[in-house]
Amino acid sequence: MASDVGGLRRRGVLQRRVSGGRLRESFRFAELAALTVGFAGLVMPVIGWLIGLALVFASPRWYRWEKFVALVVPGGLATLVAIAVAALTRLQTNHPEFVRDALPSPYDVAWVGITMVLVIGACVGLWLFHRIDDAYRMPPGSGA
Repeated sequence: MASDVGGLRRRGVLQRRVSGGRLRESFRFAELAALTVGFAGLVMPVIGWLIGLALVFASPRWYRWEKFVALVVPGGLATLVAIAVAALTRLQTNHPEFVRDALPSPYDVAWVGITMVLVIGACVGLWLFHRIDDAYRMPPGSGA
């Protein structure tokens, strides 16, 4: 019986019992969280990123500052893009002759900004995925 349990563990069937037995403390959960924060935004733009953030914040495999980076970098960039688009839209309605010649259109800024947010979000997800190795060596919860 004991050898069968060892065989199941080697095949990945019993991966749930990792350091205390909680699924959210497992290495696979951390991998899923990092990939979700990085790439779920491509499938479901805002909702996927928020689900990924919830998974990252639920996992004890990262330090607080790493969780903060996962929240602030793509979120802050998206906020800056939204502010820039709103400011350009307001300028364009108030001073159309100046904006037409001197500044890009809000439409162009929005599309470039959305692309940048998606690319930076994917980079943050890959960075978190890379940081799992360091976090996996520490005991769960010691840096959360």
